[in-house]
Amino acid sequence: MRLISREKLLYIAKEIFSFLTNKRFLLNILGIILFLSIVLFGVFTWLRMYTNHGQKLELPNYVGDHIESSTEDATSRSFEIIVNDSVHIVGKNGGLIQIQNPPGGSLVKENRKIYVTITKYKADKVTLGDLRFYGEDFNQVTAQLKTRNIYTNIKAKEFDAINQNSVLEVWHNGKLVVDRRKSAEGLVIDKGDTLDFVISSSQGGTSEVPDLIGKSVSAADLILKSIGLKIAIEYGNDNVLDQQSEGDAEIIMQYPPDGTDLPRGSTITVKVKGK
Repeated sequence: MRLISREKLLYIAKEIFSFLTNKRFLLNILGIILFLSIVLFGVFTWLRMYTNHGQKLELPNYVGDHIESSTEDATSRSFEIIVNDSVHIVGKNGGLIQIQNPPGGSLVKENRKIYVTITKYKADKVTLGDLRFYGEDFNQVTAQLKTRNIYTNIKAKEFDAINQNSVLEVWHNGKLVVDRRKSAEGLVIDKGDTLDFVISSSQGGTSEVPDLIGKSVSAADLILKSIGLKIAIEYGNDNVLDQQSEGDAEIIMQYPPDGTDLPRGSTITVKVKGK
């Protein structure tokens, strides 16, 4: 085997050094390093984004909060709130979130859309033209209105010896809307409103005492019942009657006298002819 001479080794080393220190070679090396750096940076960035993309985030619970503040909060967390529906709830202000999907506490990805149902700003309208009011039992009318989320209130009572608890008038926001001559046709109010009622009653009010002198007890009793008053016979030693003849007995004295105003339910005392 031939040995390389010392001069040849020096020549080879000199050529290698010259090649390695050549400006073009160095620029190529730097270009390769820069290219590899850019490639590696892109790869690691993509890996980081891919990892974050698959990351699960806990969704806040927005039920009960206002849509505006909830939207701002969701945006800051990379979520998007979309109003899917609205519903009127009596007693609640508009814009309050009632339902959200997915619900609070769910683990979701970034940019997740959240679908919500909020309360309406304006009340729903309720049509009452199909209901009967005048002369109907107040309790039954109240039950029908309750199913439509309408409240009732007794504004006043008027005496009626025959019909009890019947609707005489209906008022809404200080305006008479139903009475004997006016039906509920075309009546439309807000859901959650209150209707005020005037109803009939056997109690309350006053009646003027009629003249009962000369009338029979049975006839006087009918007259007094029609105006909410009662009759009582005052017996003395000289006018004791049996039950058969009491109704036919003639009244000769009454107290209080005719023309007196008495509270309904009061009693008129009379004396009758004896045997």
